[in-house]
Amino acid sequence: MRTKRIVCAAMAALLLTVCGCSDRKPKNALNYEQPALTFACSIKMGDDESYLNCYTDGAKEKYLNGDSYNSSLTDLLQPKKGGGSGLTCKIESSKELENDDLRALEDSYRTAYSRRIAVSKAYILRIAVMSMKNDQMIQDERDLTVVLTDSGWKIFGDVIEQLDFKPVNRSVGK
Repeated sequence: MRTKRIVCAAMAALLLTVCGCSDRKPKNALNYEQPALTFACSIKMGDDESYLNCYTDGAKEKYLNGDSYNSSLTDLLQPKKGGGSGLTCKIESSKELENDDLRALEDSYRTAYSRRIAVSKAYILRIAVMSMKNDQMIQDERDLTVVLTDSGWKIFGDVIEQLDFKPVNRSVGK
């Protein structure tokens, strides 16, 4: 009987540890949002491989074979001077593209990377990549096009090699 109580107590402790007691609920990302969130997370973690895997094969190959290739790209994308920390990505808006737009994306991909791609869905995401620097919130805002291909959701376009962080002006009442 004592053994059962010990096992039950251990299981309860394990369950609390694994599940956590936090009031914060994790935000579930929609499938098409995942490349943008992985984009920011891989920069934060300094994971160049994951960063490049956010992009289509053509963009990744072009970057790896290009003159500007840097094996520590994610280090270069981090905020400079003043110890930027806590890099996050907020998706501010999204817009699904229509069939004509999908065909135009396929055509531009063929032109840019000399290969074909089949795009079944696409969204334009307005994102803000944010960090703290010297007790000031800084961010880079940009539009990302994400596409659903045979290999999943990917960022469409050339690999982003530079982020332009600017201070966020917070006004009262926002």
